[in-house]
Amino acid sequence: MLHVLLVLLVLTVLMRDNLAREYPDAPIPAFAGAPVWMVVGCSLLLYALPAIILLLPMRELGRGLDRSGRIGLVRLADRLCLGVRWGALASHVIAIFFLGWLDAVRAIVGNLILLDELIALLPPLAVIAASWWAMYPIDRRLREATVMAALDSGQHMPRLVTRRQFVLERIRHDMALVVVPISLMIGWWESTERIVSWLAARNGAWTQSGWWEWGMAGVQFGGALVILAFMPLVLVRVWRTAPLGPGEMRDRLEEMCRAHRVRVRKILVWRTHDAIINGALVGVLPFARYILLTETLLERLSQDEVEAVMAHEVGHAQRHHLIWLVLSIIAAVSVASIALEWLLRGLFQARVIGPGVGSGGVWMWLASLGTLVAAVWAFGHVSRRFEQQADAFAAQHLSGQRWGGDSEGGSIRVTPEAAGSMARALGSVALHNRMDPNRFTFRHGSIRGRQRRLSSLIGQPAHALPIDRRVRWIKVLALVALVGVLVYMILEWRGMV
Repeated sequence: MLHVLLVLLVLTVLMRDNLAREYPDAPIPAFAGAPVWMVVGCSLLLYALPAIILLLPMRELGRGLDRSGRIGLVRLADRLCLGVRWGALASHVIAIFFLGWLDAVRAIVGNLILLDELIALLPPLAVIAASWWAMYPIDRRLREATVMAALDSGQHMPRLVTRRQFVLERIRHDMALVVVPISLMIGWWESTERIVSWLAARNGAWTQSGWWEWGMAGVQFGGALVILAFMPLVLVRVWRTAPLGPGEMRDRLEEMCRAHRVRVRKILVWRTHDAIINGALVGVLPFARYILLTETLLERLSQDEVEAVMAHEVGHAQRHHLIWLVLSIIAAVSVASIALEWLLRGLFQARVIGPGVGSGGVWMWLASLGTLVAAVWAFGHVSRRFEQQADAFAAQHLSGQRWGGDSEGGSIRVTPEAAGSMARALGSVALHNRMDPNRFTFRHGSIRGRQRRLSSLIGQPAHALPIDRRVRWIKVLALVALVGVLVYMILEWRGMV
């Protein structure tokens, strides 16, 4: 859910500029004209409020955990931090749209490419970092308890990290994953807009053509795709990674990639100071696609469980989940935009709302919110289905199913051992990450629910699982929606709708 929150923080800034362009007479911000020093002071105080509210109860929760050892206090602390992060988003919306925080930043540093947006984002990002800073004592107590248990049982002993290391690792692995690529895309979009303005000043006739608008949209969208394609090359350097060394494990994992015809640049060890135990696939194109396995995962899980996690990540690549996730979100946003446009048009024609900034502006805000809701819903719904399919892919692989090979027939069925290995891997990830297995997460669902779905696959034909059919329908609907939107745009451009 953090990644969705970070995207919403950025969209708040972008939406403010977009609404200001579309409705120059609208009261954005609501308190326009207030002194800059007053706007800055009130905004920073508003941003600091959630962090201040967080500190006192977190101290009490830590003391309560020392006294009682109740794991429920850990869940309460986690929920409190989550609430503070959403409070940072609420403060951000109020500061941008009502107080004029972004305008105050630009009054001080100017409307420079990317710089003003990054400065405007710093306070809510600092609140999120403060939530990690406040959570550290709770996490430290859990790590110390794990160390004692490891000493008693002779198992791998987790590393203890300082508060600074804990916060920096979270910033590096959680925050940078979203902020770095989006920042580069904003910089690209702003640069192209400045170039267009410069060309319009020199020869305005060039920019009056409808083809020019389509061309600029293509350049901006194409630039964003290039940034996303090359971003893994940057992320593996922002994160602390190293190639997986030679040996039986690497040979086994590389053979898996070859068996499923998935090309990756490298299999990397992801060093996180024991903060994370997980795997990840980054990148769409083979020359910039990496599979990452944290050092803790390689140390604590059995070979079959490591292979299950790796197969899960290979499944994301083999099924092209990253591409289809983006296409599904674009389809949902486009369909929602067109539907809301027609709704508003009907309301204008029926004179339910006026065409002015007053009531009409409010409705356009609601329409923008509806489009945002469609994007968030598509992201969560499709992500969870793709995670279920990747889990099933791991069970298929461990049962002996291969795509494009001799075992692509219908005789192979999902075995209890295969489903059990993936289910145990999920349980190990939840245990070592100190996650509640029953807790629902926006992108992945709950660990317990995923384990139940894996158990339901036992004995089913590996080549025809229900989740594969459901995902196939998602892809078909996304394609149909995108084709329909393209046809609508062409008809609208020709004035036929």
